[in-house]
Amino acid sequence: MFINPYALDPNNSSILYFSGGSGGNNGGIWRNNDIKNCTETIGWTYLTTSTEDDQVSAIGISKNNNANVVYYGSSNGDVYRIDDAHTGTSPTRTNLTLPEFAGRYVSSIAVDPDSSKNVIITFSNYNVERVYYSSNSGVNWQSVGGNLNSANAPSARWAQIFTVSGVRHYFLATSTGVYYTINLNGGSTTWTQEAVGSIGNVVTTMLDFRQSDNLLIAATHGRGAWSSNTGFPLPVELTSFNYEVFGNNVTLKWITSEERNNQGFEIERKKTTSNSWEQRGFVAGAGTTNEIRNYTYSDLNIESGKYNYRLKQIDYNGNFKYYNLDNEVIIGIPGKFILSQNYPNPFNPVTRISFELPKEGLVKLEVFDVTGRFIKTLVNENKLAGFYEVEFNGGNLASGVYFYKISVDNFTDMKKMILIK
Repeated sequence: MFINPYALDPNNSSILYFSGGSGGNNGGIWRNNDIKNCTETIGWTYLTTSTEDDQVSAIGISKNNNANVVYYGSSNGDVYRIDDAHTGTSPTRTNLTLPEFAGRYVSSIAVDPDSSKNVIITFSNYNVERVYYSSNSGVNWQSVGGNLNSANAPSARWAQIFTVSGVRHYFLATSTGVYYTINLNGGSTTWTQEAVGSIGNVVTTMLDFRQSDNLLIAATHGRGAWSSNTGFPLPVELTSFNYEVFGNNVTLKWITSEERNNQGFEIERKKTTSNSWEQRGFVAGAGTTNEIRNYTYSDLNIESGKYNYRLKQIDYNGNFKYYNLDNEVIIGIPGKFILSQNYPNPFNPVTRISFELPKEGLVKLEVFDVTGRFIKTLVNENKLAGFYEVEFNGGNLASGVYFYKISVDNFTDMKKMILIK
């Protein structure tokens, strides 16, 4: 940075922390508890425990869950925490520096506004671990640079932590644009570039977030400032969701253009006359990607009627969002009587038998052995026109050839099935 960093207390706008001096006796953190009425010489208190031989290059301040905690870092990789920094001249300072931080430039410190324990520090150096995270006030650090730690990865200039709709977001401003993730996973963390078509790969120097209206601001070097409303974060950008009907089978098709931390999709269905949804299946997602993804799911052997479908998109943190199919799906009435071949066939010991009725009638579906001896009645009742499927379990039968026969109205048909144990 070309200016000494400073930061307002997020809980008290009258308190400002400023990194004064370039090292030595006046290097460190200065505080002003009445910034609105101060002058260049009046109102400033030097925190004597913050003495730093190198330039203070970054400051971060807590808001909730233990307020008045100030984190700061230096141009030589030193990282410290000051507790109760809002009062007195000698608050307690704790050294949080790891040996591998030596010689690196601390470019930013982001404190989770919901908890002073959660902190991100970034280093603007190349060819080093660039991003570290602590969930215990800096006692332990974990590298979370992930895919931004490669040799050709960008320099990390700024970090921001905020929560929207219960989902914690982590953003980075870098030498090649803005990156984000909602899932810190150590060295496997995946940072995805944001605003590729607008900010692009330009150097981005700072970020700021306004909780009142969920507005995120990114400041660039040479391309101005950009804003984005993050009030309704879409874990998945769904570009289409449609269906096809083949007899009494429905194939759902959907396309995504972007996915964030996407575990997958539960497929849910209900009759249009019902308020109760049932899960029909699950399709795995692509995690985090900016590539176009095509998905399909087939819902088979559905009774005649009108249905609604929806996708329940779930991320790896357990958050979810529903996407509804716009149109109702109609499974019509068959054009003729049909008895289908059982599936699977051969089977052991369970198989399924489907049949279609173009009109209402008394249906009898029976099973016989190869000698014609009656084995079991599967259906013997009046049924409306539609598509049907029944299960046959041959667990108590010997291996061999069996027949199943349907009789309804003036229609009769018989098919062979093979039980192999």
